[in-house]
Amino acid sequence: MQTRLYSRLGALFSVAVALATFLLLAFQSPSLEAAPSSNQETVNASDLILVGLMPGTNPAELSTYFAQQGFQLAEHWPAFDLAAIRPLPSAAVFSAETMVAAASTLSLVRFAEADGLVEAAVVDAADRDLSSVDTNPWVLPNDPLYENQWALPQINMETAWNITHGNPTVVVAIVDSGVEVTHEDLMLASVYPNGIELNGQPGIDDDDNGYIDDIYGWDWVDDDNDPNDLYGHGTHVAGALVAVTNNNLGVAGASPNLRIVPLRILDQRGAGFISDLVSALDYARTQGANIVNLSLVLRSDSNSVYEAIKRLYAEDVLVVAVTGNNGPRVYWPGVYTETVAVAAVNAGDAHASFSNVGPETDIAAPGDGVLSTYRDNSYREWQGTSFAAPYVAAAAGLVWSLRPDLSRDEIVDILLQTAVDVNAAEHPGFDPYLGHGRLDVGAALMRASEGVHVHLQLPAGSYLSVGQPLQIPIRVTVTDTQSGAALPVQGAVVDVAIISPKPSDAEAFTAAVIEERFYSDESGYVVGTLPLPDQPGLYTLMVTHGVHSHSLVIDVKASPLALSLTPEVTEVQVGDGAVALAVTAETQDGALFVEDLLITLQTTLGHFPDGSQSRTVMISGGVLTETLSTGTVAGIAEVELNVSGQKQQISVLFKPGVPARLEGPSLLVGRDFGSGATVEIELHVYDRYGNQVWAPYPINFYSTGGQFSPASVQALNGEATVSYTIGSWVQGPQPIWAMIPGTFAVYRVDAIRLAHHRYLPFIQSD
Repeated sequence: MQTRLYSRLGALFSVAVALATFLLLAFQSPSLEAAPSSNQETVNASDLILVGLMPGTNPAELSTYFAQQGFQLAEHWPAFDLAAIRPLPSAAVFSAETMVAAASTLSLVRFAEADGLVEAAVVDAADRDLSSVDTNPWVLPNDPLYENQWALPQINMETAWNITHGNPTVVVAIVDSGVEVTHEDLMLASVYPNGIELNGQPGIDDDDNGYIDDIYGWDWVDDDNDPNDLYGHGTHVAGALVAVTNNNLGVAGASPNLRIVPLRILDQRGAGFISDLVSALDYARTQGANIVNLSLVLRSDSNSVYEAIKRLYAEDVLVVAVTGNNGPRVYWPGVYTETVAVAAVNAGDAHASFSNVGPETDIAAPGDGVLSTYRDNSYREWQGTSFAAPYVAAAAGLVWSLRPDLSRDEIVDILLQTAVDVNAAEHPGFDPYLGHGRLDVGAALMRASEGVHVHLQLPAGSYLSVGQPLQIPIRVTVTDTQSGAALPVQGAVVDVAIISPKPSDAEAFTAAVIEERFYSDESGYVVGTLPLPDQPGLYTLMVTHGVHSHSLVIDVKASPLALSLTPEVTEVQVGDGAVALAVTAETQDGALFVEDLLITLQTTLGHFPDGSQSRTVMISGGVLTETLSTGTVAGIAEVELNVSGQKQQISVLFKPGVPARLEGPSLLVGRDFGSGATVEIELHVYDRYGNQVWAPYPINFYSTGGQFSPASVQALNGEATVSYTIGSWVQGPQPIWAMIPGTFAVYRVDAIRLAHHRYLPFIQSD
């Protein structure tokens, strides 16, 4: 197994001690206490043996194969070439070491090991008085406990939040003790849902992954779909990541727009088993998690865990682990080169005394007295490398949000290269205490922003006047390294400012007059609007994102244009008809605006010469004539002229064409009770495009065996009704015709008379 290099003698000693402890704890009860506490219970031992399978093993043969060897197949992870087995109930009882040794000799098995324990990397300590914690004057979020979250300013979150708030499609799997998503400062919307199960049938494994209704993660401790947190550890980790920020409540999360998947493998004592960890890693992989946060440790190595992490690494998943607490070396899985091992610093930026030390350490983050969300809707300070890891996971998620073009390793490189060497006086450069240094999220995002493209295009010909709204079209993208295509960046923060009038000399501009912050949507677009200053003059429009700053001089006029939009006629018939629209732009003194001017025309009906209903053109000299074609739909066309937010609107009536079709019932049936049968005929008049005709037209009716009342009617708004009576002597279907004189609109239908017979009962008298 490949791990980072460390002292051979020290490593052999540590592994020997850890392995002996591991085997003892894995098969004896009581067992290891995961997160020491005065009232903590012990953890029952697992009877599972984890085995690595030979590549190409047929899954259909596993159950029979192991049964023939005296074992029962309990779990199979084909993606990792791993399985969990236990002795058959009828098998003779042997020691754990004997069973592991026996399993390791099987022909389909590469290795065998006991199902050891996993524990939360937490140091239990008395809660500190929040009033004793030094506060920072920076109060960007309005969360009331933010002033006590020394960790966030320490890792430069203010700068980070000025660059991105994160993309909700970036997903962090929290493999821990679950998450209390009903906490007041967390929310279910922060959990990335399993879409197939969310839209599936209750009680059915819709995605066929072995877990029923796993909409918001899974709980391997209780084997159900409710990964609620009974320990508080996972909730604390989740709060550091995605607590709702700037909501006037509780604490701030480092990356509130990211999404999490709660995967519970640690029980109410903070302990769990390797087999469940492997299952959770497999689940995170199949659910598409970008990042896996492992605020937990193994006290000894596990081939099974390593096999799983290698597979995640091969699929570009970032696994953030911890160095561990109060131990002689960096614990597993932080040891593996395929993970990012996180140590802890305190509020003084010094290595936390409990944080394990070793050459496998990659980076450090605040972990001593970290304030975050806790179970039962509360908050607490807690210490341990467990609480440093989520800040690194959050930082990676924010960089990934900003740079979807980067690979996992490129993102890790940015985090390591921008880390601050806070212990350079004692240990300059990379060291086993803090690795590359203490995390700086702001610096990492500034570095990442170098590859972001900010496109500002205020169209030429825009007319800007005092007090008018200025629409600012911006798009934020990165370039896909494979295809060269532009990838949208969602959640990017773009600052827009209008700087006071440009002076005549070369002096610097004065402070911003108007400024606002906007966020890019899922398409990378920023649709921002700012009010222009109330004084005319030359201003500078500044657009800033990360290391990028764009400026554009804008000329704000003293008054808006006088716009005129006039139709040649106000009514026209649909079909081949068209209306000429005259556009005029004048200054306030009545003179034509002779400069180039960008205008937009929009219509709700009909179309312009290019076939569109929205047309943007440049005019010169202040005059333009445009043609609006009617099309085939009757109604009122609302036509709008827009010049840099200044609007004029007119209405043109598109009238239906001449009658071309009469429609009515397909059959008329009337009952005759002795005086004939009367039926009602309701007709509708349409033009050849299917528009109901509005103008009045006469309709004449004809028949050979009945009488109409009246014989001719006037259709109003395309509708008419007439009564028709069939004489009692008429036999068989009676044809009826209706037509509009001078048109081809004709209607024909058959009327049928049904004679109604009355029967009187025979009355016999005595």
